[in-house]
Amino acid sequence: MEDCGLTDLGFQGHPFTWSNGRKGKDNIQCRLDRAIASHSFLNRFSPIRVIHLPRYGSDHAALRIDLEADSGNLSRKRYHLFRFEEAWSRDSKCEETVKD
Repeated sequence: MEDCGLTDLGFQGHPFTWSNGRKGKDNIQCRLDRAIASHSFLNRFSPIRVIHLPRYGSDHAALRIDLEADSGNLSRKRYHLFRFEEAWSRDSKCEETVKD
């Protein structure tokens, strides 16, 4: 990570992101999953908050990453990516809506 100029973003929540799922003294847990970022990313999106979410149906915890863009980026035009869902074409009003 140091060679690539990356920093571990830390976390909030349970300290471990992986468990072998065993009970009692046979249970092994560790922090395998991490959020890392470059210094330029940190400068652009700080403060950054990483939260270890509870594990449900997996041996790994999901990471939630909250970003805050700096005020200098608010003037940039934001683009919305439109995606067409095939299922919409089955709706009787689809063609009329597209024409409108």
